[in-house]
Amino acid sequence: MNRVTLSIDELIYGFYSEGLFEQAIGLRQTFFEELNDDQFELVLQTSCRSLLSKDLLVYDEHDHRFQLTEESSSLIKSLNYSPLSLKLSRFEADGGQDSISIHLPGGKGICHSVIHEGQVHVFDILSQGEILLKLKEYFSLKDSGNDSNKILELKQAEFEEMLTLAEQQPSSLEAYLRTLSNHSEASLFANAVSYNKGKMNSMLVLGFDDKREPDIEDVLFVICDPVSSWVIKKNEQTYEVLSGGRNVLSDLVESRIVGLNSFSV
Repeated sequence: MNRVTLSIDELIYGFYSEGLFEQAIGLRQTFFEELNDDQFELVLQTSCRSLLSKDLLVYDEHDHRFQLTEESSSLIKSLNYSPLSLKLSRFEADGGQDSISIHLPGGKGICHSVIHEGQVHVFDILSQGEILLKLKEYFSLKDSGNDSNKILELKQAEFEEMLTLAEQQPSSLEAYLRTLSNHSEASLFANAVSYNKGKMNSMLVLGFDDKREPDIEDVLFVICDPVSSWVIKKNEQTYEVLSGGRNVLSDLVESRIVGLNSFSV
């Protein structure tokens, strides 16, 4: 795994360099709205020198122009379009939320996170194995040896009732889920939901249509307690609860990566 960090002004320079003007202008308006064009030009000049010092930008003496290296260009382009992306979100110990994205342009993964209140963007280049390890680390996934089993299926109203009970009457949750499933692991799942007070981490699988517009292909919720992990897969009308959460996510991501590699061939 290798890592590239870009300040917000370097990222804007990268978008301009790749002709992605809409993204560049949007970030400029967010972070440098108070600067006039001359002042902002100085920001871009500084960004140019900074990217040169990081070996992320080169000067073409034949065309007399600066251009991003192949590596930095692929990072910028992945933010605009990748055949598949994973958007991960989790609750933090302080009650806040964190999110990262893993873009899959084919043959590798690009993990994109933001630090220092959006001022710095971090890109980790991941192999297929490292993508799976990132999922395990990010969600603190357990039960690596457990098989994936369907525990129960919840309708929308039942799903909402489960979350309400977990937050307001956790002692009643197990009995409620027992009315919906006689699976032996239903009680363990109820304990995990109560342990997290109904809060669920999530993973969205995003593909793109023919117009390169994002399309949500899968919505998954992840629940972990100290010994187990579970995945809830949202279907059109129901929520499917699966044990062996680590294996569920690994199998899903592996199958999608294989599909991308086959498509690229």
